[in-house]
Amino acid sequence: MAVGAKKNSPLKRTSEVIDYVKKHALKKEDKDIVLGLRRLTGDKRWNKKRVYHIRQQLGLFKERTFTTRRTYPIGTIRIHKGPNRPKEKRIKVGPVKWVGYSRYVWEQHNGPILRGCVIVHLDNDKMNCDIGNLAMMTHKEAGAYVTRFVAYDEEWRKRTGEGVLDANERKRRKVAANAYLTHRPYEFSR
Repeated sequence: MAVGAKKNSPLKRTSEVIDYVKKHALKKEDKDIVLGLRRLTGDKRWNKKRVYHIRQQLGLFKERTFTTRRTYPIGTIRIHKGPNRPKEKRIKVGPVKWVGYSRYVWEQHNGPILRGCVIVHLDNDKMNCDIGNLAMMTHKEAGAYVTRFVAYDEEWRKRTGEGVLDANERKRRKVAANAYLTHRPYEFSR
């Protein structure tokens, strides 16, 4: 702290301080300017926030030499893998818009996808986006088609089946108990 300065007294923005900030604002980082101001004034209360406010008042800011986000040109194809999802190709079609590459290929060859339909890979390989490997199906058809490729082991089916049966049985008993308590004998048959 400067000699004779009180603990809670405000920092003085003297012409010395402002000249120092003007001289070094475009060359040095804020933390280096802070160290210089501490040496110049002898006050340890200078920090980056105070230097930032002086820069703001004087209009002295460095130009950015970096981008905050990775930018890819439109038409870039990337491999995307979400959590618990298989890899799939995506293509950039706008400044911030990415779509599935299979969808893009289908729309280029056959026009827009109908409402309520999805694009299915016939060989179930999401990386193979050849037009001969793509088909448009309703959600119901797609669900039935894709499950042909899923190979469940017998133990998993048994465990899952028992869990589903237990859940259905608990639900049936709960409905029956409510029907009995409210004297509506035909409601539990739904």
